[in-house]
Amino acid sequence: MDEDDDHQKQRERSKSYPSYSLQDSLANADLVRKNLGSYPESREGISAAIGSEKISGASAKKIATMAQFGLLRRIGSKYALSELYQKIVHPLSEEERRASLREAFLSPPLYAKLIDRLQTSGGIPDHLKTILIRDFEVLEGVAESAKRVFVESASFAGIIDSSMRFVGSSAAPSPLPPENVAKPMTAPAQGSAVSMLEALATSPKTQPQPLVLDDPELQEYSFNYWDTAGKTAKLYLLREMSSRDMERLKSFLDLQIMVQNKKAPEGGPPGA
Repeated sequence: MDEDDDHQKQRERSKSYPSYSLQDSLANADLVRKNLGSYPESREGISAAIGSEKISGASAKKIATMAQFGLLRRIGSKYALSELYQKIVHPLSEEERRASLREAFLSPPLYAKLIDRLQTSGGIPDHLKTILIRDFEVLEGVAESAKRVFVESASFAGIIDSSMRFVGSSAAPSPLPPENVAKPMTAPAQGSAVSMLEALATSPKTQPQPLVLDDPELQEYSFNYWDTAGKTAKLYLLREMSSRDMERLKSFLDLQIMVQNKKAPEGGPPGA
């Protein structure tokens, strides 16, 4: 291969993305546990444990993807199953398992950035492939595969439901009678609780409905920010909410916290 061909290959290299879904990667990690246990092992040993006697393109991608999802950790030149993997397969509670799956899903930098980009839309848009190509430097030839793996992983981790909407997000509410509709609110401060609830009421194909703050069915909760002096967040919830709806809201807020933690500078608090 001459120098020009080598440069062309470098230019055409796609942005890093998981080649296999989180579910497939967890199954491969299970094979590692079954055949090798939790002890550090060479790359060749890991490859053999997942069914390939020699390192091949496919086995190398499987190992890399397990590492991207945080299921494998690097110890020198060897690999071992991670603490995150142990939390998924041996959780103290179902809540810990769900939280660990979400953490694994957000471990690939591309996925954390995508969720940060898409969270206000309420779900995964039909044009995700175009977003991957135009905004995240994923090559067109592999963008469809990258999209499929992302969607499968998000579904397995409980990030999205069967309609491709983020868990905790809901369809836009039915319009209220004209006499009860307040004027649209001015845009709240970025990161406020109200902006989160407006995102919850946003459909990928519709605009947010106005939030009626004097609705007698709403209960207001105020919180002082600990890290931002003089700032207050206000949260508006229906006075009567089912435990399932509260759990969905909690899952949505947990996801926002995990996304913010991924964005936080190393050694600093989220959003610093």
